[in-house]
Amino acid sequence: MEGGEIEVFDIAWRRDRPVREAIERFVQGHPEASAYHRPVVLDVMRGVLGLAVGYLVARDGAGLRGVLPLALSSSPVFGRFATSLPVVNYGGVVLAPGQRYDGTVARALVRDGGAWARRRGARDLTLRHTEARPLALPATRRKETVLLPLPSGDPEALWRSIGPKPRNLVRKARRCGCEARVLDGPGAVGAFHRVYAENLRDLGSPSLPQRWFEALRAVLGRRFAIHVVTCEGRLAGAAVSVLHGESYEVPWASTLRAYRSQAANMLLYWHLMEHAIASGARVFDFGRSTPGSGPYRFKLQWKGARAQPLPWYVVGRQPEAGATAGSLTPDNPRYARAIALWRRLPVPIARVAGGVLTRWLP
Repeated sequence: MEGGEIEVFDIAWRRDRPVREAIERFVQGHPEASAYHRPVVLDVMRGVLGLAVGYLVARDGAGLRGVLPLALSSSPVFGRFATSLPVVNYGGVVLAPGQRYDGTVARALVRDGGAWARRRGARDLTLRHTEARPLALPATRRKETVLLPLPSGDPEALWRSIGPKPRNLVRKARRCGCEARVLDGPGAVGAFHRVYAENLRDLGSPSLPQRWFEALRAVLGRRFAIHVVTCEGRLAGAAVSVLHGESYEVPWASTLRAYRSQAANMLLYWHLMEHAIASGARVFDFGRSTPGSGPYRFKLQWKGARAQPLPWYVVGRQPEAGATAGSLTPDNPRYARAIALWRRLPVPIARVAGGVLTRWLP
């Protein structure tokens, strides 16, 4: 139930240590929060990507009633825009049990979030929610996530349920000498980033800097893992997994084109699903995709997977005119020339340049 006087404030980043600790406890035990709602992730956005960040907290005499993490990007192409949250898949308002998304706390957080963005010259604020909420805001639904329920502690049950095509392709990868595993140690992030950056270069998109993944691994600890697939001993693909509660998300995954015919990507994802079950997860989150795209179709081929639209609520401007409306994807004609040029860059140059450009993107 709602009641009492609500105070909304932006935490003082260096001084409010007790508040930060309270937020960590609030978010880590919350079924509607993501790993990215943790203040330590905003530390990484600020320290590695150079983004301005904020964290709104609503509280009353009984404690925290809701939170809203914020980050501001400034781009010569898109202008200034605020997002909750950029770079990652999820963000938005999270409320304490008993609070309503059409109630006082949610309205106060959205109002103050919009004011935070306007004071910094942002064109709008986008809230990346995972489910529809009665926030009385316009929303876009350009992206969808794909979710696969997982049986508790039983990878064999999942193997039987995923369908004959995925099973046959996983077997094919093994016949081709491919193996998948968790990769630990100091070289793990570098191995992942080599594959990830080359794959994004081939797609015409800039890659996040290696320091982003190193810092995220440091703050998330055992909830963050690097996975690789090798074929006859050669690195063919790699992925990042993030565990939060019962959700096992794969926000970044890539395989090299030379190994697609060997179904290395299928073996990598089957390994990820096995690892998710062993980690105690109940939902495998493939991450967001554009409906109808190749990655979207890849995710839905696993029997039992279902698509879930992602409502991105926009504060301060109609979505069609918002800074995040332009999507830097290979099928966007507005950026066709830039994408074609990026695809011709040598991978080492693309890795360095991508680390600069990604801080400007939605």
